[in-house]
Amino acid sequence: TLSSAVWIFNMLVESGYFEVIKESLKRVSYDRRIQTLLIGFAFICLLESLAAFGAPIAIGVSMLTGLGFPPVLSATIALLADTSPSAWGTQGMPLMILNSVTDIDISRLGELVGRQTPLLSALIPVGLVYIMSGWKGLKGFWPFALVTGLSYALAAYLTSNFLTPLAAGIAGASPYKVGWTSTR
Repeated sequence: TLSSAVWIFNMLVESGYFEVIKESLKRVSYDRRIQTLLIGFAFICLLESLAAFGAPIAIGVSMLTGLGFPPVLSATIALLADTSPSAWGTQGMPLMILNSVTDIDISRLGELVGRQTPLLSALIPVGLVYIMSGWKGLKGFWPFALVTGLSYALAAYLTSNFLTPLAAGIAGASPYKVGWTSTR
């Protein structure tokens, strides 16, 4: 899956469509905090749940850097954001491996993980915005960051506990949270 994700990314760059995506994301909002939540958290969480194995970090860093974020800041945001959905990586692969080693029912493992990881997941977007913009940038923006984290956490919790743990990360990341509008 990593090679597929990298291949798709390279294809987008070579075809010029990566620039189209980048410009589209810029138009959503020029506010770096919103870009951090959309790309640095939500998109990386989705990629981790679908591909994992480093692809979310590589693609997320490229996108954030392409939007004008400093490279080290892009890498920091991507690495920290990728910690949130790691338990659900590649459609629950860590849980499947744990199941094969322990013989504990995968639904039970999903419930246990789904009750622990959402607590951390709810706070990661707040931390990302703080890292990106400091206390001053977080001051009036923390409700957006918290809602982003809580919506991911709630969807992952509900999916892992009542549906299937294999889709918890995808369910958490898919809706792209709150419908923000452009703020110039």
